Amino acid sequence: MLRLFRIIAALMVAIATLVAFTLLTMAGRTAVAASTTVTLTAVADTYISTASPNSNFGRAKTLAVSDSTLRALLRFNVTLPAGSSVTNITLRLYSNTSVSGSLVVHPASDSWSETTVTANNQPAWQTAELARSGLLRARQYASAALPTNAVTGSGNFNLGVDTTAGVQGSLDSREGAKRPQLVITYDSPSTPTPTPTPTPTSTATPTPTSTAPGSAPQNIRLDPAYTTDLEHTARFLWDPVPNATTYRHYINGVAVAGEDDTGASETVRNLQPATAYTFLVGAFVGGIEYKSAPFNFTTVGTSSTPTPTPTSTATPTPTPTSTAPGSAPKNIRLDPAYTTDLEHTARFLWDPVPNATIYRHYINGVAIAGEDDTSTGETVGNLQPANAYTFSVGAFIGGIEYKSAPFSFTTAGASPTPTPTSTATAPVVLSALETESFSGSGDISDDSAIWVDQNNPANSAVVADKKSSSGGGIGVFGMDGKLIHFRSDGMIGNVDLRTGFSLGGNSVVLVGANNRTNNTLALYTLNTATRTLTPVAARSIATFSPNYGFCLYRSSVSGKFYAFVTPYVSGNIQQFELFDNGAGLVDATLVRSIPINSITEGCVADDGLGHLYIAQEDVALWKYGAEPGTGSSRVSVDTAGGGRLVADIEGLSIEYGPSGTGRIFVSSQGDSTIALYDRAGNNAFLTKFSIGASGTVDAVTRTDGLDVTPLNAGPQFENGLLVVHDEENTGSTASNLKYIPLSSVPR
Repeated sequence: MLRLFRIIAALMVAIATLVAFTLLTMAGRTAVAASTTVTLTAVADTYISTASPNSNFGRAKTLAVSDSTLRALLRFNVTLPAGSSVTNITLRLYSNTSVSGSLVVHPASDSWSETTVTANNQPAWQTAELARSGLLRARQYASAALPTNAVTGSGNFNLGVDTTAGVQGSLDSREGAKRPQLVITYDSPSTPTPTPTPTPTSTATPTPTSTAPGSAPQNIRLDPAYTTDLEHTARFLWDPVPNATTYRHYINGVAVAGEDDTGASETVRNLQPATAYTFLVGAFVGGIEYKSAPFNFTTVGTSSTPTPTPTSTATPTPTPTSTAPGSAPKNIRLDPAYTTDLEHTARFLWDPVPNATIYRHYINGVAIAGEDDTSTGETVGNLQPANAYTFSVGAFIGGIEYKSAPFSFTTAGASPTPTPTSTATAPVVLSALETESFSGSGDISDDSAIWVDQNNPANSAVVADKKSSSGGGIGVFGMDGKLIHFRSDGMIGNVDLRTGFSLGGNSVVLVGANNRTNNTLALYTLNTATRTLTPVAARSIATFSPNYGFCLYRSSVSGKFYAFVTPYVSGNIQQFELFDNGAGLVDATLVRSIPINSITEGCVADDGLGHLYIAQEDVALWKYGAEPGTGSSRVSVDTAGGGRLVADIEGLSIEYGPSGTGRIFVSSQGDSTIALYDRAGNNAFLTKFSIGASGTVDAVTRTDGLDVTPLNAGPQFENGLLVVHDEENTGSTASNLKYIPLSSVPR
């Protein structure tokens, strides 16, 4: 035993001597750090509008940008080790709009404050161009590669953003869901390695592992509240990591491209049913990534084709020419079986490429983010009618991408009317007064419906929702903007009303809404003397879940009353017939369902002409037949990103005139304007306007719901009234409604 101890001791001395010698010979050598990539989120951002030169938009959830009248300012706080060498800078901004144009990035002064800067006090705009992004695509990040000398060290880094000519866009701000990002890659300075003190116990610091205390994300779990499409999607939660600057998400060991962010949750899509996956998340702390342990899960449903490997975030090898034999996709063609919405969508097919592991798709030379997959077909959306495009596809084989030749095509439909005059010269109208704000924060006072007392116009009222998950409901405001009555009935979405509904032998004012809390119809009568609401639904009338928008219709053909409910996600617009159940209450029966493939809220029905107008938020304003037997055929009145409407397309209302005349009011939320269309014929575009500040009443921003009447609504509104929602009500913690004399609205 003593001999064995001596042998072990001798070995330990030898190892210690070798370690000491190695460390001593390294003394004075240069240690070269690997490249480090950090993702910074904006510490301040806002936009300025020449149409509202005294308004500040620092609390807005979106950044409105155009080529001249709407410009964004962003500030990032950069911290780099002294002497670092920057090798790459990318600005990433999340777009809510699809337009045929790009973002233009400029340097900017640091002399502005997020909460006070306006068009009138902004620092001088710097016209030097740093970079341009690719084409803006809704629900995708637009990226612009900045010159590496743009960041010279630590401190505030400011940028200005506008667009190429004739383009208006809407971007998420730091108050939104997808915050602006600045991605910087740098090499740390080379430094001499100090001579360590020889010690037999010296060991190299290991690479951080998921067990590093306080660093790696812990408690990875599926979100129990997430129940949407569990066959193809999964949502994960984890405990926040102190001092983490960003998180990176992995499926089967491959990073999910474009999804690095700061939230302690992630929704992963494009999964296959009944398939096993592993999910893990890395937290970046001090520039080092600490990965969690893998979390195994299996999607629900019936097993299908094998799971493709997700696209890596690594930059692919440079693309060879498309002439590489047997590599580039061939026979690109339009799918002859695809006939849905050919004005805004196209579907392509191509011949399979042997050994291709994944395909990437391009419109006008720009890759479509998040759409890499293994299928030999691709559906491209967010296109404009009667526009020429080129489509191409790249096949990855052995890590190399082989691109097809471009395939040219033109979408169906009529060419859009030329873009109207920009909001810089468009009329600005003023509010006469504003309502009290509902308590809470954010987008609370959303939609409204006007009731006019034709015997005593000053007694008219505005019924409005309080779209809040806590303390939500429906209320009634007087013509002075004061709250008369309120019911705490849940998260009421959109409201509408009709006079002349027969209930219990009496003619009543019927008020309807969608209740997002329990996905039902909410039905009331308005007492015209007290201006209070009484619920009259015969039962809990279930709608599509989750519901989002609502409007009423009275048929001039049958005299029947109907309610339309729109969906939050792709699904069906539902049409219900409303009727007296014989006991003095209102019941309903579903009479029609109209499929629609993305988020839709605003709707309005034309009682006289029998039309139904639907605002598919980031796609188009559609016109359907309002009668239950008219099916799902539709025509496009206008499109998001076509020059007149900037997504989201939101509230809709009709100003009725004699003999089918009048105007349709449409909320263009992305640029805080109201667009007007002719009620008759093909709904020709007329003009657009914004609502500026007037005395103590602030300018209107991010309008959602609205309503209009040409009738006498009392003092100041003898020639009609327009009521609009103002999301960023200056001086308040919540949104409110503005009352505008209709006589001030341009014809």
